[in-house]
Amino acid sequence: MPTGNIILETPARGADPGTWDIPVNGNSGIIDGYLGGVANIAVAGSLTLSAPPGAAAPAAGPFQASNAVLRLTGAPVADQIITLPLPGRYVVDAIGLFPGAAGQPVTQIRAAGVGEIVSVIYGAVMTIYCDGTHVRFVDLPGIGTYLDLAQTAIPRWYAANTRSYWLNCDGSPVPASCPILAAMIGPTLPDFRGVSPAYLNQGTGRIASGRNGSVNGDALFSVGGADVVGLATGNIPTIVSTGGGVGVTVTTVPGRVLFQTAPPASAFSGLAGPGGFITPQGTGLVEGVGALGGATAGITVVTNGTAGAAHLNMQPTTIGGIRLIRAA
Repeated sequence: MPTGNIILETPARGADPGTWDIPVNGNSGIIDGYLGGVANIAVAGSLTLSAPPGAAAPAAGPFQASNAVLRLTGAPVADQIITLPLPGRYVVDAIGLFPGAAGQPVTQIRAAGVGEIVSVIYGAVMTIYCDGTHVRFVDLPGIGTYLDLAQTAIPRWYAANTRSYWLNCDGSPVPASCPILAAMIGPTLPDFRGVSPAYLNQGTGRIASGRNGSVNGDALFSVGGADVVGLATGNIPTIVSTGGGVGVTVTTVPGRVLFQTAPPASAFSGLAGPGGFITPQGTGLVEGVGALGGATAGITVVTNGTAGAAHLNMQPTTIGGIRLIRAA
């Protein structure tokens, strides 16, 4: 009678006199395949892998399902499913498998029973196991691990799994099917769309809230900052302009110039005292504030373009794609 997993023949005591080599040799071939065999499978549509029949005199094989490695090749143009008729652990080599049509057709692997299905990652080598009902990935990085993809959206072959192995970090709620991730990070996925990541202070205080656009370096997934910044008066440097023996220190602010050091009282007569204004007087002149009076010879004040607009705050940047998080 055959065993329950990989269909090895187990002769009864005293059976097969003179023909014991038939089941032993058949079993040896199956074991050899599971330990080091490679099945080359050209995928052109859905299929069920061949397996030992489990008869009293097992066939010689080879059987696709009785191999350690399933090497898949082809360029599928539509979704397809590969069914594993036996439980076991498999290395799936999909380096030679790639989508052959637009719309990202997927190649899924399932068990003979109705359970979880995995989607083959094109161009990769992965390990899976099958228990007769479910097929699951082996040795994925831990839940909460990030995966960066040079894509504009999650490829279908990352998403076409029964379990939510990978989720887009778009700030949406953590699905109920991912309780371990929810226990780790809370009820909401991080949102990495259009932002640059930083890491927790961990006691260093390097990212201090209140001086960096409201980012709290001690709070996981804190968000802040902006790609443009508007300058306040205190952010604009002092500009010194001299001429004709009269020194005037000014500070530019949006739309005007502040005279902080008043020239002699004899200069610019006829204007208001401290706090008065000089109105624009032609190209290059701007309004100002100061204690002014008397002659204006030799003094030139020009604007430095402080029109009140925000300035760019973007460091040299390349947009890499999207970030996923291992979720289940």
